[in-house]
Amino acid sequence: MKKFIILMTAVMFLLTSNVFAVSNDEIYSASQLKSLGILKGYSDGSLKLERPIRRSEIATIAVRMLNPNNDKVKGKIKNFNDLPRNHWAYNTVSDAYNLGVINGYPDGSFKPNNNISYAEVVTIMVNCLLDGKKLKGEWPKNYIEKAKEMEILPADDDREGSKIINRGEMAQIVWHSILVQKQKND
Repeated sequence: MKKFIILMTAVMFLLTSNVFAVSNDEIYSASQLKSLGILKGYSDGSLKLERPIRRSEIATIAVRMLNPNNDKVKGKIKNFNDLPRNHWAYNTVSDAYNLGVINGYPDGSFKPNNNISYAEVVTIMVNCLLDGKKLKGEWPKNYIEKAKEMEILPADDDREGSKIINRGEMAQIVWHSILVQKQKND
């Protein structure tokens, strides 16, 4: 009976656990982003790469990537109906909007505290590299294909667009975007 309870407890833990594996490439990418000041760690110094990343966090990362000197971004403050002025990312989300890398939702919301999907991160990174030019075609396929063409993503990447990604996966996509941006500028 004791073995059965231990086995059932272990099975329940595995079924309810929301742990994401983190690859060596994700760890390397995150450390590069941290050294550039694009990815900030938590107060304990960790990056918590196995955790999902929120929409407000990736908007902030995109702004840091495009605006490393923290210059004032031109444009009006974008007021999303679910992003209060006292939210920690209020200004950077507005900056990301003015830089042309995010849009929000048709109902005027941004959903800053929602976890972000693979397709949304890819879209933001492609927008960063295309200087705000929007792609034609059906979203998210058009952005995922463009990211593969630009070599932000490997050609054989077959993740579902709706997949919620963790901070490690995000770091890898952002780091590869920076490498593409550097090649483009060289």
